Amino acid sequence: WVAEYFPSDFATSDEALYLLAHFTHFIESNPKSAPYATLLLCGIGQHVAPQDEILKGPGKKNKIPKPHLPKVSATMKLVNFNPTEVARQLALVEKSIFDRISPGEYAHQGWTRPDKLDRAPNIVAMIERFNRICNWTASEILREPNLKERAVILHRLIIIAEESRA
Repeated sequence: WVAEYFPSDFATSDEALYLLAHFTHFIESNPKSAPYATLLLCGIGQHVAPQDEILKGPGKKNKIPKPHLPKVSATMKLVNFNPTEVARQLALVEKSIFDRISPGEYAHQGWTRPDKLDRAPNIVAMIERFNRICNWTASEILREPNLKERAVILHRLIIIAEESRA
């Protein structure tokens, strides 16, 4: 399903992709459908992550990093995902937004004006993305009732943040 319909239904619409993510989160909450949520996320990741992106560095051969795919399990929790892969996927989405920002959008702090969507739509999208990530991290921590598990989740988020800096 993802292979056939993703390019036409979700690839060009951030809102549709956002709704798909919420749907995936919803089916993940049901133990019977949770493994399908993982498969759905992996399928989406193949379309969201550019296949032809090449990493280059001084004196290094061109290579595409090996993905760290999660194992299919009954529950899909943040602690089950490789922090490096989470950081990569977040960076890929944010890079696509950043690449759309034109130099003119920075002029006169257009993102602070009432007509910000006309003056700096991509900077506004980047700010909204940042706010969504902040809300996601808070909800990941707070939805866990067990204090020790919250500490584990917080530690995992710190590792993801460190991987994002690398």
